[in-house]
Amino acid sequence: MTGAPLAIGPHAQITPAWLNAALERNGIDAAVAPYEVESVGTGQLGATKRFDLRYVGAVPPAGPPTLVGKCSLLDLQTAAQRQNSAEADAVGRLRKD
Repeated sequence: MTGAPLAIGPHAQITPAWLNAALERNGIDAAVAPYEVESVGTGQLGATKRFDLRYVGAVPPAGPPTLVGKCSLLDLQTAAQRQNSAEADAVGRLRKD
């Protein structure tokens, strides 16, 4: 693997191009086709997803049939709104004390 890790956002942002880049960074020359995604686990700390890969053309010898990724649950705007709400709740509790 070379360079900094690729950022993982919400699973909807994981595209075939993103997967191609991730595989290439690990020495696998492949072209990922549209794929299936399914949830794994309960999603308490993130959205863990299994990506069942399909390839354009022949499957590369080292091409994994599946990948599992821990993705963020929320988009950045929703995460910021929740953070602001939590901070407002904390300030309200402090004022009561």
